[in-house]
Order: sequence, then C-alpha cells, then structure tokens
Amino acid sequence: MTENLRERVVRWLRAEIISGQMPAKSMISVPGQATSLNISTTPVREALLELSRAGLLRPHRNRGFEVLEPSPDEISQIFEMRVLLEVESAGLAMDRGPIDTVKLRELAGMIEVSAKSNDYRTYIEADREFHRQIAIGSNNFMLLNYITDLKDRMRLYGLTSPEGQRQQILSISEHYEIVDLIESGRPEELKELLARHIKVWKPIYIAHIRTAHREAVNF
Repeated sequence: MTENLRERVVRWLRAEIISGQMPAKSMISVPGQATSLNISTTPVREALLELSRAGLLRPHRNRGFEVLEPSPDEISQIFEMRVLLEVESAGLAMDRGPIDTVKLRELAGMIEVSAKSNDYRTYIEADREFHRQIAIGSNNFMLLNYITDLKDRMRLYGLTSPEGQRQQILSISEHYEIVDLIESGRPEELKELLARHIKVWKPIYIAHIRTAHREAVNF
C-alpha cells in the first residue's frame, strides 16, 4: 500500500521529535510547518493530532503543538513496560509465527548503514519497524498496538552523544543475532537478548534527561 502524505509527515515529524531535533517545550505551528515542508496545512494538522494522541505533543489553542518531555520516572516505567511486552510478544511470535526474517534481516542492514553514517531518521524508522515486525508475529494486535505506542513515546535521548553513538554501533550485531535466534528456533535465548537489547539504552536516556533538567534549572 502506498504511503500517503499524512503518513509521510507523521514519520518525518516523529523522527524529528524522537531524535531531539525538535526539543522539549518547543512549539510547532501548523502553518509554519506546512510552509517549511511546502505542503498544505491539512496533512500537517492531521499528523500533529496523531502525534498528540501518541503522547509526543500537547495541543494549545491558537498557539500550535508543544513538544512534551517525559520525566526520568516515566522513561524508567516505559522501559519496564517495553521489556515485559516485547519479550512476551517475541515468545508468542516464536510459537505462533511466522516471523518475516527476510524483512528483519533487511531492516538490520538498514540499521547498520544508518548507524555508521549517522543517519538518525533512517535509524529511528528502521529500528521501530524491526521491533514492530517481531510483534506482528505474535498475532496479537492489541499487544502490537501497545508495543508500538510505547516505542513511539520514547525519545532517542543521547542518540548523538558519544555514548549513544557507541551504543548504536554495538547494537548492529545484536539485530543480526536476534534474526539468527528466530531462524534457528531458540526462543529463550531470543527473549534474553531482546531484554538486554532494550535495557542497555535506559541509563543513556536517564543521564541525558537529568543533564537537560539541570541545565534548564541553572539557565
């Protein structure tokens, strides 16, 4: 199915917000964003409303949409929920399947190329779709929706920091290993690796948020 204009705008704006290119508390204007993208206001407004429902933005009457920033506690809770849900989903997917490992290996390649070239937009979308494809295999679409929503509420805090860039490179082999474990039918090892793969980002995110909060207080 061909991606429509609204979906493309959602994907672009989500990458800008999640990566921190649109910082917390900044305001996004519908007309201003439409002018910047050289498109009409309708798909921009629809995209911003969708991202508001996902918890990334807060609408303000006659002002636009404010970029929200979760607290360290909220980020910690999101990580806990992601581990619980994605590990369970992976186990179900291994039982129910099939999991499209051809697609996963293609996405792992995209993650590798984008991480090495610092292409954060492609990295964000490829990583999002990689985790989504595993959840699709569970054949539980309520679980899939929860996982996708949680993934979309997370910002890749510290993505461009030395620690974040180093972790991107380290995660390359993990994505390929996840595919290998699925193909070889090793669910327990898959769940253990997936949990580590998610948890390793938590201290990077938390450290970045706390630093940002301290700088805001001292400004």
